[in-house]
Amino acid sequence: MASCGVSGSLDTSWCSYSCSSCAVFEDFGLLVFSDTAAGDQPGLVVRKLQQCCVVFNFDDPLADVKSKEVKRSCLNELIAALNDTRGLLTEAVCMELVHMVSVAVSII
Repeated sequence: MASCGVSGSLDTSWCSYSCSSCAVFEDFGLLVFSDTAAGDQPGLVVRKLQQCCVVFNFDDPLADVKSKEVKRSCLNELIAALNDTRGLLTEAVCMELVHMVSVAVSII
């Protein structure tokens, strides 16, 4: 079982409005809920929501293609996990979800 390594505090300081080199994004996209212990899943949700604060430039469709695909996959996995796993929507997860949406909305 993989562990997400979340200590319990939220770290939203690394949210970004642009991404030209997203190695952290790509590496973290490899962790999946099915390989994570149930007790570590809320922390993994928080980490994946923080990861999804990265906003890509879609003016250039060829820029950061791999990272964009990893983010899309991550968002789909988050939707599935939140729909399928009871008790995953904790206060910390809700706070991070609101933060992620506010980052996305602020660039429109």
